[in-house]
Amino acid sequence: MRHGVYLDEYVSAIQRFDASTAENENGVFSVLGAEWLRFTVKGPFKWPDAERRTVCAFQPTTARCQLGEWEWEWSLEADPSTASLWSTAAAKEDGADGGQAPASPSFENLPVTKLPFFKFLLVDDTVAVAQGRSGGVAIWARTE
Repeated sequence: MRHGVYLDEYVSAIQRFDASTAENENGVFSVLGAEWLRFTVKGPFKWPDAERRTVCAFQPTTARCQLGEWEWEWSLEADPSTASLWSTAAAKEDGADGGQAPASPSFENLPVTKLPFFKFLLVDDTVAVAQGRSGGVAIWARTE
């Protein structure tokens, strides 16, 4: 049996959803109360069933690391000239051949089963509880 460790007093890990831009940001925003060390990933999210909103899929496309005054940012999107998880999966499913990787499907066209996602178990005005694709549980509190 695997057990998690609660590190609230030591690490601030935050996941934000911006409904106006349909963008998700997830990561570590401070360690031991110091905000000079951060690591986050950011990318789009979607509600495959917009009426019920029970599942939220997302795709990290950018990573950012901050160490004091220095910041680094890089793309997590697959380079079409190299083999990637997305293009390899698409090639296998489509039966593509010819030695050339097919174009990666857009985020909007990828099925939820090919993306990281959360299935929401409880949502009210102050808290949301969801189970991730890997089986982990996330708990969010609404903030201003």
